[in-house]
Amino acid sequence: MSGAVSGSFASGRSGSADLLDCSEFLRYVYTEPLPYADANGIYYHLKLPPQTCTIYCHRVNLFRAFENLVMNATEHTPMEGSMTLSAAYTKDSAEITFKDSGEGIDPVHLPLIFNYEFSTKRNPGLRGLGLYFTKISIEEYGGTISVESQTGEGTAFHISFPLSEARL
Repeated sequence: MSGAVSGSFASGRSGSADLLDCSEFLRYVYTEPLPYADANGIYYHLKLPPQTCTIYCHRVNLFRAFENLVMNATEHTPMEGSMTLSAAYTKDSAEITFKDSGEGIDPVHLPLIFNYEFSTKRNPGLRGLGLYFTKISIEEYGGTISVESQTGEGTAFHISFPLSEARL
């Protein structure tokens, strides 16, 4: 991850927003972790519709938010498991899903995962900020995020963004 990406995200500065071609952006998000997924024996799939759409958000913060979802998935998905990044575009929204075949999230933790400093990791250096910042980065530009998970079967994060008035 570049210093510019991690620096602006960590500081909480949102900077300027951009009109993003959603499909192009998701292709970029998809290609970044491919070497890591391959090295860990995880199959990574991208499913995009033929058309594209435009969303309004901060490119760096959204990349960092999505990167966090991908890295969490790779940490909790076993070898030979899979991750899928998919999207569907309606007339009003971009619906994006990150789904893995990992260990899933304990149902007791599901209501807490987006809370500030909540973490199930025992490493004291990890502060439990990733999903918290993922959520606020998505919500800053009118998006929503929800999660479905079954222990032993995997997790799916569903993200919805309103479409920008300007379509690409």
